[in-house]
Formats: sequence, structure tokens, C-alpha cells
Amino acid sequence: MTSLPYTQPPRECGDCSMCCQGFLQADIHGYVMSPGIPCHFVSDNSCGGCTIYNDRPEVCSGYQCMWKISPSMPEWMKPNKADVLITNGSMTVDGIEYQYVSVKEGYNNIRGDVLNYVLRTCLSHNLNVTYECHGAWYWQGDDNWVAAHMESMGFPVPVKQPAQDT
Repeated sequence: MTSLPYTQPPRECGDCSMCCQGFLQADIHGYVMSPGIPCHFVSDNSCGGCTIYNDRPEVCSGYQCMWKISPSMPEWMKPNKADVLITNGSMTVDGIEYQYVSVKEGYNNIRGDVLNYVLRTCLSHNLNVTYECHGAWYWQGDDNWVAAHMESMGFPVPVKQPAQDT
């Protein structure tokens, strides 16, 4: 007997509108969305949702929520349940393209179980990660990527000191 390949159905936002709540920065049809200022077009009803969904700009339609595109990510990591926004990105440093995961806190400081899941997953898959914890940013991964990413976000890059012989 031949079995058919199983394809995970795509996940839907449903009751989640965390990416529209002002934790990310964007200009949407002339309206600023930034920390503390939700998208002008997010619905006020209990389900959230976009009032201009069919006419939303590329910054919205192109947004890659890791929970939506990663079927192996548990249900409790859905942004409105975990209270974080998790996206992926890429950055080229000295001709090498680096992939990374970015974790942005939502309404509250990141929970321990969420941070543990993200860090363990990134470590086990050898992924670079930048994450916000209690309002401060941290990086883990390839040294060249860490330095370039910190610099791109305006943070001073620590200088590595040579090991001291004792």
C-alpha cells in the first residue's frame, strides 16, 4: 500500500493580531505604527484583524510570522499566547549570508518557558538569534553575525580580548 505524503495545512492568524499592535515599526498607507501606536487599520473587535486586508501594503503582506510558517512550532507559541513576535531574517556580512531568528517582546517581559523554547531550538538547529529580554537586546550565534547585527542596531560591538597566559 502506498501512503500519500502529508502536508501540514497552513496556519491562520485567527484571533491573533500581535504584528499589528505597535510592537513593530512601519508606515502603513501614511499612518505610523510603532511601539505604543498600533496600526491604524487593525480592527477593534475581539478577534483583531485588518480592516484593509485586501489592500494592505507589502510590509504587512510580506511579514513572515515564524509561528505561521513553522508547523513544528507548538500552539502555545502563537504570538498572542506567548506574547512575543518571532520572525526570521537574513544579513550579508563580508559576502556571507547569515540567517537569524528575531524575538521581540509583546505586552510583557518574555516568559521563561518562551525564552527557553527559542534558545533551545536555535541552539539545536545552529541558528543565530537576537532576542529582547526585559527590554534589553541580546545576541547568540556566529561571532561575525553578532558583531554586524549589533552594529546595525546601533549597539557598541564588544572588543574581544586575547586570552591571557597564566
